[in-house]
Amino acid sequence: MDMENNEIEYESIRNEIIAMEEIQRNLWMSMYAAYVVIFALGIEFTHYLFLTTYIIVIPFQAQIHRYSWSIVKMATYIKVFYEENENNKLYWESFQISDVYTEYYNKFNKNIISRISRTGALQLSALSTILYITCTLYYSFDNGKFMVVWYDMILILIAIIALVISFILNKEYGRDFRSELEKIIQEYKKIKIIEKID
Repeated sequence: MDMENNEIEYESIRNEIIAMEEIQRNLWMSMYAAYVVIFALGIEFTHYLFLTTYIIVIPFQAQIHRYSWSIVKMATYIKVFYEENENNKLYWESFQISDVYTEYYNKFNKNIISRISRTGALQLSALSTILYITCTLYYSFDNGKFMVVWYDMILILIAIIALVISFILNKEYGRDFRSELEKIIQEYKKIKIIEKID
């Protein structure tokens, strides 16, 4: 009975990892699609629409990061509760947190294509900020002088703040989780010991 419950739990976690990976891909595609639509409307109608792209980029970027971290935690759970048993098999789900994968991932992340894909949300934010500021200054230029109104100055500041937030989120998404991962592994091991005692 206990073996059957373990198999059900393992399958459930495995399916959750697969579902979260699919959700991540869908979020990326949705973010780019929504951005392109708003960006095109901004070019067609008014440059103020460039500011609304942050409403898309920042929440999507935060969600993608959250799903990535959840996948890592579930893979860690599988590593502790299923791989560190007597059979010592390596499941594909925990490969994401293995040293071999981390070494490969770190090497892969140094190439230009990987950097572009990892920083997509930041690039979109930078593009929106640059275009908004450029268009605002262009439309404010009159008779050899810049006549930027007060609300445009505030909106430029908001655009810069949104870019900084996007940069912070992107930096958080790309950082190494090894220290947090070790804490989680230790917590899971404590739970495992308690379960064995009970």
